[in-house]
Amino acid sequence: MAKTPDRIINIPDGVQVIMKDKELEIIGPKGRLVQKIPSQIQGLKIIQEKNQIFTQAERDQDRKFAGTFNALITNGIIGVQQEHQKELEIKGGKVLLKEQELELTLGKSHSDKLAIPFDLKITCPTNNRIIIEGVDKEKVGSFSAKICALRRPNPYKLKGIYPKGMIVRLKAGKSANK
Repeated sequence: MAKTPDRIINIPDGVQVIMKDKELEIIGPKGRLVQKIPSQIQGLKIIQEKNQIFTQAERDQDRKFAGTFNALITNGIIGVQQEHQKELEIKGGKVLLKEQELELTLGKSHSDKLAIPFDLKITCPTNNRIIIEGVDKEKVGSFSAKICALRRPNPYKLKGIYPKGMIVRLKAGKSANK
């Protein structure tokens, strides 16, 4: 009995997908992304036909990898087409963009400096907003998490680094019980 594909991914115009031995290269107008396929995964086939890609799991335990690679391929196609973006807001501090470095003043005795990875674009429209853009969704998310870790949101004073749209409720302090 032939297995049916788990999910079909359409390749839009302007995006090119090249399959090599254990790599999937996605090229588009915004950049290039290489997705490596781990050698431990042997029961997963990635098949390309014209403008469609689909994954096929030979064994039931490989179906989880099929779903993961579907998501990675889809995110790669979206990334090379329009780039992934994260926006952060700083409350109780400020940011300064210097060439390939972010300098954050967050109420500490020193300022924190972070080197910007070469494949990410950072813009600071104001001194309390950071916009991170890039082709690879994983790198955009991990760099934004690295920035947020410098000063976690404080529910008592509402200071910290927040992803845009995050709602933090103000907690009452000790004196609220009296």
